[in-house]
Amino acid sequence: MKRIVIGVDGSAQANRAVDVAARLAADAGAEMTLVAVLTLPYVLDVEDEAYAKAERISLQEVKEMYVDPRPPFLFRARERAAISGLRFIETVATVGDPAEELVKAADRRQADLIVVGRRGRGQIASLVFGSVSLKTLQLATCPVMIVP
Repeated sequence: MKRIVIGVDGSAQANRAVDVAARLAADAGAEMTLVAVLTLPYVLDVEDEAYAKAERISLQEVKEMYVDPRPPFLFRARERAAISGLRFIETVATVGDPAEELVKAADRRQADLIVVGRRGRGQIASLVFGSVSLKTLQLATCPVMIVP
């Protein structure tokens, strides 16, 4: 095992996933990537599309301008993982659908494993739309570990 991607959102379940993944990574000498996926509570309007076109950047890049690229919980997760003595811990913050972005991050890094908590902050949304962990499991091209 060389690379592990972990979804983090600041929840207790995500913290447990970080702890489990950090132990696995330390034992295997693997690299670890912590991924925070933020969702935006609004619909992008025509002005955002026009701005993206004028600046020759993607709509995704415009969306990322609206959020803090370094949410505090992402760095707290990094500190948790560092306790295991890992040498390489990457942090990534992005915007979009959490499961889809986790899988994209894993695919880009050719990850051997994705680790997620069973339920995170989106517990009410998951009742309507399905959980991030389940969707990640369905979309992933590598094994997924769901930590209770």
